[in-house]
Amino acid sequence: MGGDLSTSELITHSRASGFNSADILGSHVLRRMTNDKGTSPAALVERMRRYFPDIEKSFSFEDWFKETYDVPYSISEKCT
Repeated sequence: MGGDLSTSELITHSRASGFNSADILGSHVLRRMTNDKGTSPAALVERMRRYFPDIEKSFSFEDWFKETYDVPYSISEKCT
């Protein structure tokens, strides 16, 4: 039997491994962007927000990306 863990299971395991909520949320948005092409990062953050009651409403994927990767977020035409 195979398959992927559910979103809530992935989040639980990520938290247990010591990752903070902002990093888990940001990484899940990146993950979803591969399947939800054309959906804005802000819309994906809103979809995921129910799993992260501790994330402030002001969370910005673009700010998180810049802080995490030290480059501004930009969608490449190759990704669309």
